[in-house]
Amino acid sequence: ENEKKPAMPFKQGKMLGGLLTQWEMQNIYHEEYAPSVAVTGEWWNSSAADSEQAWQDGLRKILPGLSAPLAHAVRILADLPRQLPPPFEKYLLGPLTESEHHRNNALQAGLELLRIARAQCQLPHGNEILDELDFSTRQKLLYDDLCALAPSIYDPQRIEADLPYLTARVAACQKELDELIANREPTHEQRRPGMYPANGALENLRRLREALMPMWERLRRPVLPEDWWLTLRLCQT
Repeated sequence: ENEKKPAMPFKQGKMLGGLLTQWEMQNIYHEEYAPSVAVTGEWWNSSAADSEQAWQDGLRKILPGLSAPLAHAVRILADLPRQLPPPFEKYLLGPLTESEHHRNNALQAGLELLRIARAQCQLPHGNEILDELDFSTRQKLLYDDLCALAPSIYDPQRIEADLPYLTARVAACQKELDELIANREPTHEQRRPGMYPANGALENLRRLREALMPMWERLRRPVLPEDWWLTLRLCQT
């Protein structure tokens, strides 16, 4: 069964065994899902009384010595849904929804807590897991920034006074993207040797770079009468 999040069914007795598989992982490193895998294994092992204890026990096994704040940060970042950068046209869907804003706020708070807790609690093992959670969260936040920024850039009623602000925000996204790619490129062959496609762990970041190019082009020219566009977005409530 394909499991990317820990399944917590009602326990009726000790499990005799289980097979946990991971699919479509060519664009990420396995360490990002290590907490979910550990918690699922702890639950399946029947040693945990409930899902909360499974989280605590699972994290302690892969991150020995972690503090309560660090455990809470890992839980936040590992438990939030993962967003993959879509084709460029998807960035024009409109501003973030209320639920997307809530998720974005949780990501920012979780990342800040992770960094503060790591500075106060040095772990002997498992730092590659924390590094990957930090990296993947930065990638998710960059995705949200671009989704929130694109509608303002492509707004046919955009005013000239907004141009410096929008330009600065795109430049900040470009800088963050360049740093993420520079972080990823040296480690791919070491961490995912022989993985197909060969540049799998870099693919989504390079797609983000492609998405930035038309944003820069749009900022460099004035708004034209034919720039009107219609956004139709269906949201489940």
